[in-house]
Amino acid sequence: MTRFYFPRVNTPPSAFQINGARNGYWDSVRSTTTALMVTSKTGFDEEPTAANSWTHTSPAGSDPQKAMFGQWVSPALGAQTISGTIKGVFKSGVITSGRTVRADCRVYVVDSTGAWVATVYAGDGSGAGTSFVLIGTYTTRYYPDDGTNTLTSYACANNDRLIVELGCRVHSASSANVGINVGVDSYVDASDSESGTGFITGWFDFSATLSWATAGGGARSSAAVAMGGFHEQDDPDLASWKRRRSGLLVRA
Repeated sequence: MTRFYFPRVNTPPSAFQINGARNGYWDSVRSTTTALMVTSKTGFDEEPTAANSWTHTSPAGSDPQKAMFGQWVSPALGAQTISGTIKGVFKSGVITSGRTVRADCRVYVVDSTGAWVATVYAGDGSGAGTSFVLIGTYTTRYYPDDGTNTLTSYACANNDRLIVELGCRVHSASSANVGINVGVDSYVDASDSESGTGFITGWFDFSATLSWATAGGGARSSAAVAMGGFHEQDDPDLASWKRRRSGLLVRA
């Protein structure tokens, strides 16, 4: 299993700043800034509180209206087959009364230039799942909304990357103000449930143990990454960013 965390701010290499929705799935988009997802909470201080929530007003239109909260890109993948299931847990809520809102997401693969190559989870346009609570307290919901969803298998190449988009479906032709709690902090991971509140960190799991690209075309396992992090030869852009974040001097 591979668990990702979704920072509010974490700039990826320039080729992967997709900055917007792909393939016309979403009817509206809260943010056009792509962030780099991470496998460790170390070094982040983004309290996942209601005050730091992302909110978005979906426009009136067809029922359902599909609204995207944000978009995240993975580190570079090694050559492998993407398969298995996905499950995310994030605190969410609806601010407009009288609206039924359910979680949704999409997952696809881009190549080393940032170009789309395959969709492995195309989203859920159904009316299934648990509706967001009317906000008094943000409460966890599954992304996608039935908890675990099967991916369409795809054999990716070395240096491909995953893109995950989180959003929701507003089951109304009228507009609705909706919100999600994303961000990475040292707080405990959210429980695998739809009842979590308070100071917890949301997460997004792939059932498979993903492996990461190396300069020689091989792959590093998730366990190796967790133990030793990326090396500069594995992903120079990411390694450079991590050194800058830590305050280390980088000489030409």
